[in-house]
Amino acid sequence: MTIFDLIDTGSYDNKPYCVNLRGTNGSGKSSLAKEFIKDGFEHIYVEGLKRPAFTYSKDYNTLVLGNYRTACGGCDALIKAQIVRLLKLAWMTTANIVFEGVLVSDSGKPYYYYMKELNDTLKPRKWGFAYLELSLETCYSRISKRNGGKEIKKDLVADKHRNAARYRDWQREQGDCMVLSLDAEQSINLVFEELMMKLYKFK
Repeated sequence: MTIFDLIDTGSYDNKPYCVNLRGTNGSGKSSLAKEFIKDGFEHIYVEGLKRPAFTYSKDYNTLVLGNYRTACGGCDALIKAQIVRLLKLAWMTTANIVFEGVLVSDSGKPYYYYMKELNDTLKPRKWGFAYLELSLETCYSRISKRNGGKEIKKDLVADKHRNAARYRDWQREQGDCMVLSLDAEQSINLVFEELMMKLYKFK
């Protein structure tokens, strides 16, 4: 399969969505993205990239940006220009789009503006952000566990936690995109159910 197999020049019966999963380290962004592809997936390559550009779920008709063959997946191995290029390619398809793994400090406002531009110039979608919300103490606990109990830099984690909330509030003030809050204290399958319910209800 290529990305062009998913492009349709007709109109949408139902608007597909594009959602950027946001949250601090340990919030579960990668785990949530993997929920879309846990029952099967196909990698899609594009010219110029050696690694898979998308991981596609036929069950959810969803393009997840990046390679989920490795533990450190998603957009972690992509530079910003590559992500922008892939988003534009994906936007022209009839598939849903999910992407995560971009640092909060680098992408809060720029990706808002870029998705808004794609929505205004290409086919309209439900688009926006889903924030995995959890307490600082839970962040510390999850990161420490992931690092094998090593000491963590709590001040850096706290800064990311504050920045996430600041970007979330700014995006809500714009009033023209989805800004969803998900309870990331619960199990990842319940977070996934909550996300799907909110995406379905958003008009």
